[in-house]
Amino acid sequence: MEHWPADERHNSLPVKKKQGRGNKRLPVHDTQYWSCPSLDYGTFGRATLVPSDGRLAWTTVVDTSNARRVTPVGAGCCMFPATRPVNPAPSRLAQWRRIEEGLNFVRTCFPDADFPVELIKAEFQSDERRNRELQVYDPLRGNLISIVPSSSTPQTSLVLFPVGETSSELNISFISATNSESTFHAPSHAVSKFETPILQISTPNASNLPLKRGTNPVLVRTLSATSLLSIELPDEGTDVMATREVDILSDDAGGKSIVDAVFSPHDSDIIAVNTSGALYNCSIYQGAKAVRRIGLNQVRFENTNGDQFWRLRPSDQGYFLASSNYIQHLDFRSSQSTVDLFHTGQSGSVVTSFDWLEREHLLTISTTSELLWLDNRFPKKMLLSIKHNRAHDRSLNIRAVQLDSGPLSFLSSLKNGLITIYDVSRGRDHLIHCHSVPTSLPHDGDVSASESESAFFVQPDRSTFSLLRLSGQGSLRCQDFAVYRNGIDIPPRQSSGTSHEWSADVQKLAQRVKELQPQYGPLSARHFSELNLRTAYQKLFITGGVTEQAASEGELAIMTDKLSQFWQSIDSSERAMLTLYDVCLGADEEREEASRADFFAGGIINSNHGYKTLVRNKLPVQEITSGAAWSCDFKPFLRRMGLGRVDHWQEMYGALEAFSLSYSNDAPGSFVQQEEESREQLILDLALSSTVFSAQPVSMPAAPIRVDDVENMSLAAKALTLDDELPEIRFGYLRPYLKLGVNHYPDASRDKDAVAEPVQDADFCSPLGVRLLLKEWDVGTDVESYAYNDPYNTKGDDSIAPSQERTLYTAPIATQTTITTSQGPPLIVAGFESRPPPIHVTRNHWGMSGTQPQGFTSQTTDIQHENYPEPSQPSQELMTSTQVLPGPYGGRNALNKKLVKKRLGGF
Repeated sequence: MEHWPADERHNSLPVKKKQGRGNKRLPVHDTQYWSCPSLDYGTFGRATLVPSDGRLAWTTVVDTSNARRVTPVGAGCCMFPATRPVNPAPSRLAQWRRIEEGLNFVRTCFPDADFPVELIKAEFQSDERRNRELQVYDPLRGNLISIVPSSSTPQTSLVLFPVGETSSELNISFISATNSESTFHAPSHAVSKFETPILQISTPNASNLPLKRGTNPVLVRTLSATSLLSIELPDEGTDVMATREVDILSDDAGGKSIVDAVFSPHDSDIIAVNTSGALYNCSIYQGAKAVRRIGLNQVRFENTNGDQFWRLRPSDQGYFLASSNYIQHLDFRSSQSTVDLFHTGQSGSVVTSFDWLEREHLLTISTTSELLWLDNRFPKKMLLSIKHNRAHDRSLNIRAVQLDSGPLSFLSSLKNGLITIYDVSRGRDHLIHCHSVPTSLPHDGDVSASESESAFFVQPDRSTFSLLRLSGQGSLRCQDFAVYRNGIDIPPRQSSGTSHEWSADVQKLAQRVKELQPQYGPLSARHFSELNLRTAYQKLFITGGVTEQAASEGELAIMTDKLSQFWQSIDSSERAMLTLYDVCLGADEEREEASRADFFAGGIINSNHGYKTLVRNKLPVQEITSGAAWSCDFKPFLRRMGLGRVDHWQEMYGALEAFSLSYSNDAPGSFVQQEEESREQLILDLALSSTVFSAQPVSMPAAPIRVDDVENMSLAAKALTLDDELPEIRFGYLRPYLKLGVNHYPDASRDKDAVAEPVQDADFCSPLGVRLLLKEWDVGTDVESYAYNDPYNTKGDDSIAPSQERTLYTAPIATQTTITTSQGPPLIVAGFESRPPPIHVTRNHWGMSGTQPQGFTSQTTDIQHENYPEPSQPSQELMTSTQVLPGPYGGRNALNKKLVKKRLGGF
């Protein structure tokens, strides 16, 4: 018995119903229907009775009596360093922005050519669509790492994988393994280079069919061709030699790309399949090739929908050919048609990979939804299926590893580094069993890293295997694992894994890994640019590019004498603040030729004698300070910066020695001397710039205005004054500077239509609003003793005393009524007081607001003042009021209701 009990009754196929009466159709049965036990987490599958010790005993699909454990041995290590940079991060810009950048780049690189926008847009859209398809699945990508036993050296296996920045170079390393230890040998150079990136590396299953004695055949498929290489490993050395025998081009395969190629199990021929599923046989003889198409009348695939997924694997009697929905077995030795082994049906899943164990006759199939085990001797009758519960992923890859205790299946993906173990094999009752719950292998790196492929190397003891991971950057890592059964096998005592031996060239290659940067093409200069500044540094620091300004002691003494009389020699109207360094430069040369940028050129004070004069305290700093109207010392600030006290030169010199450069021992002595001179110049600059002087005092308080003086003014003059304004602003040390040369605030007394005068011909005049704001602060007022007084007295405090020096400006109170008109001067009416205007009192009916009937008028009452005679002229001119009154219309009359036409006629 090979299969679990299943329901072999015919399953009814769906039948399309037709409209009309009497059109009854008989049900159609699927004669190939078969149900297999399906496992998921928490289920045990099926159970049946099997003979055991002369009796019948129950057994289930999940049988943990022979469970095995996979334990890591030692820690994982890197066997080969990375040779490729990290892939550039995808752009997050919008599509139209990328199209504009591409168009600008093309026009910059090819200014003579004219590329239309529609062409660039079409290329961008096609490229994005292709990239999205490749992110889902790349049908041309095959296995990039392969392990094959050496045909010339015993206990040695070859490890083949691509290296280089473009993955177009083939590296062949080898593993020397014994029962106690294993060593990985990595050469520094590639054995073969190709024109395009490597997509697949294929090796024969058996090593007894070399092209010639002592060689190993290898198939390397690239974007341009599929090459047959002959690998030779000499006994006396470790240098591997590779010879390219023949190349199979796309023209040999019907003008389409080859997606998979394997060696024939019976002879030295090569079997290849292209993107349309056509099979080709390539015969090799004396360095030549003969390609012919095979299986033209045998291979029959339906409903492939243009899918380019095709995979080949040799068997003992022929080949397994898989598409996205079917798996068939082909035997070209006979004229019989192919045998259909598996079909996904209407489940919607897609075949991703498969592997075959010849001794077990087990075909392990991985789809996007589950894993299936099939005996190739019983087509379309699945033995077992297990849900892997992974997302829809077409890059899932299944590999079966044969050990002494039984096979193990490993499921991996290119999307991440997760590898799941499935312990599925035949039991003693010849039924397929799952011996343990699926688990994952430990990973010492980033599990979420994509583009990682794996290969398994079985050690000579057949109970330990090594997992080789090839990352997307070309680095190869190795981790050893031991497999033993619980309670039966002895756990391994080996504590160290596979070791590696690197040459000097490989070690240099590992040191250059940090320098690898993502490749952005011609635009990479915007992200990473390398510029060698060694020549400039040698010119500045080693060869002495800066020349010292020579100065004699006599010239320095003359400058020192001028410093004592510096303030008498400059103009009294000098308003710029000067540092001690500026004072020294001013005493060094004539003031007519001096400028604010003299510190760039330097002077006598910048020489070595100037530094010695400063250190010996021969500069008349105290005389300069006493002659200045204002001075400030910033030396405490420099001490807080950790430079020590400026007046203690040895302490400051020792603090600056911590910033000395580190240089090689063979540097010339001029470099050390120049570094000391630079340190002295820095001390000189910090000391001379830490003291600031000014020829004018900073605080210039204005004379206060007393209220008593204002009250002494003539009342008649106040009455005749048309506009009472604040006096002009009095500035202190800082004064406004009109850069445009025009006064934008002309005097209010002047005509508004007059053209503004130049600044040099007019005094500074500010508007009244600016004066009112700046009146709150008098120049020279102490910040600590300042007290704010509310000019409007909103808090109800006592009024300000008249004798107070700082008072708020108030308008004088007139005793006479002034009538102002726009036609002539104001008329002064004397002899009697003017009568206020009559007050109209409105009785507002609050309850009738908004609901009063049309024609309602408010009642007003005129309040007459009998004590005030009627004036001959109105006291004020009539003018439009802009005050918003309360109410829904703001005091305006309500709009009349729109009249509706009445209907005149009848029905």
